Amino acid sequence: FHSSMGDIFASIRKNEHCVGMFLFSDGHDFEMVPAGRTAQVAKARGIPIFPVALGKEDIAPDLSTYILSYSPYTFVNQTVSIQAGVRLTGLSTAQSGGPMKVELLREGKVIRERSVTPLTGMEVPISFEVKEEKPGQYEYEIRVASMPREREVINNGASTFVNVTDARIPVLMIEGAPHWDTTFMKRTLLGNDRVELTSVIKIGKARPVISSTIEEDIESFSIPESAAEFQRFPLIVLGQEVDNVLSDASLEAMQKAVIDQGISVVFARGKPGGHKVFEELAPAKWVEGRASGPVRVVEGKSSEKVVPLDVLKSVTGGPDALPSLPFSEVMEDPKTLAAIEALAKDADAQSSQPAFIHRRSGKGQVMAVSVGGLWKWSLNNNSEPENNIYDHFWNQLLLNLLARSSVRPSDQATLTVSNANVRVGEKVRLDYLPQLGADAEGTPQAAVYFEDKPVTSLTFSKSGAGWSADYVADRAGKFRVTLPAKDQVLNCRFVAVNHQRETTEVAADYAFLRRLAQSSGGKMLNEASLKEVINDLSKAAVAESEAPPIVRHKSAWDKTHWFYLLFLLLGLEWFFRRRWGLV
Repeated sequence: FHSSMGDIFASIRKNEHCVGMFLFSDGHDFEMVPAGRTAQVAKARGIPIFPVALGKEDIAPDLSTYILSYSPYTFVNQTVSIQAGVRLTGLSTAQSGGPMKVELLREGKVIRERSVTPLTGMEVPISFEVKEEKPGQYEYEIRVASMPREREVINNGASTFVNVTDARIPVLMIEGAPHWDTTFMKRTLLGNDRVELTSVIKIGKARPVISSTIEEDIESFSIPESAAEFQRFPLIVLGQEVDNVLSDASLEAMQKAVIDQGISVVFARGKPGGHKVFEELAPAKWVEGRASGPVRVVEGKSSEKVVPLDVLKSVTGGPDALPSLPFSEVMEDPKTLAAIEALAKDADAQSSQPAFIHRRSGKGQVMAVSVGGLWKWSLNNNSEPENNIYDHFWNQLLLNLLARSSVRPSDQATLTVSNANVRVGEKVRLDYLPQLGADAEGTPQAAVYFEDKPVTSLTFSKSGAGWSADYVADRAGKFRVTLPAKDQVLNCRFVAVNHQRETTEVAADYAFLRRLAQSSGGKMLNEASLKEVINDLSKAAVAESEAPPIVRHKSAWDKTHWFYLLFLLLGLEWFFRRRWGLV
């Protein structure tokens, strides 16, 4: 309702006046925007809303659970949050009988319980923190106990999968203009024991300060000057003024390593410098000297799920509870094959622009970040110091990049899925990396199972250092993909969900429609009163159109501009009389 009505109101021209809006609906607004907020937009435009309810008001009770946020990739012993939303319909909160039991299941076994009090028509979030000690893929389900007289119980539980890795990932961080963002980014990477961080930081004209978590690198490390030396780092994080740290030869070697060797680069603080390499690698061009703010990060229109926006939903209060970011650098339209993963929304300027843009560059990939001040997320009161949302966000983002990279984090054979929790009709990508040094075994073939029943087979095609295949989940349920490799059979799983609230919430939400009408200055209508109100509004519209124009009398002579004009004319008259010798 909120988005649709906003678009309708925006289409009304300045010389037009809308005397009322008739809304024929069952009252289910799945945007979850409060009715009062939508009514405020209508009231500000002087447009009362007259809802006409479609459907009956009574319905059997129903509890539905669905995953709100998850971490498809995580490290061994890293705590992650799995969050679900619980929604009650058909009963009031008082009629529901109070708190209900919610269970967390791991591989089908209950490992934790919690109570939640569902609110009628409202989404109540509930989260569980989990961590795994061994690598692999683990299934988790959040399930709420069923209610008496509940007709549909299949939607009481929601499942997701978590992929856990124990690979150690070498990361190179280069910064030429240290800032708070640099400090917090380095702290995050150092806090992850699965990351082998080497940082090169330069302040002004001083020599670069090199530090590393790898003891042998502390004395022997030198700034890479060839693509082969950069290839050692599957992930490179760049700050600002990087061209003051790296030579022209090093920058060109880094570009070659991205295109030919498949490494991933993150422009973590906007434009890294003025060198042409950054312009060529960037997914979009920065507009010099232009910025907007404060801004909030929202989902982009062409998300590939590289940026883990679902992680932000795990914050108490949702993404809106996070502090605003101070600014966002303006970028032009993305280049070909680039995807806007997230937008920076400026509420003051009523505008939005790219915040995170991802683009393939040869065999590698580049992620450009245009927003500044992300470190403020780590100061959020709702985050725990040991696992704050800033750390969680960046760890997940780097893992998602590596999952889509052709650079292998391990020398063992792996089969991964791009997203372990998808909607019906959504495409998932399966990536297969053979064991390092293994002989070619022909074109890989995988079998797809739905609920342990064979569905189809997939033929993989060559992609970078490995193989890939796409599959569209055409039904709701759990999928498993198996691929025979040398001396083993690789498995990966994902779940497809189909949130069709229209099929489970079939009663009209009279309470929502009443709030919408009363707050906007309208009223609820039925078949009997509809015709009468239409006639009244039509007469009002005709009377308004035929009314004589409003005449306002304004004094024309006692205005400031007339005084200045008279002063100018008298001054010119005096000037010319003096010049021509006239008395």
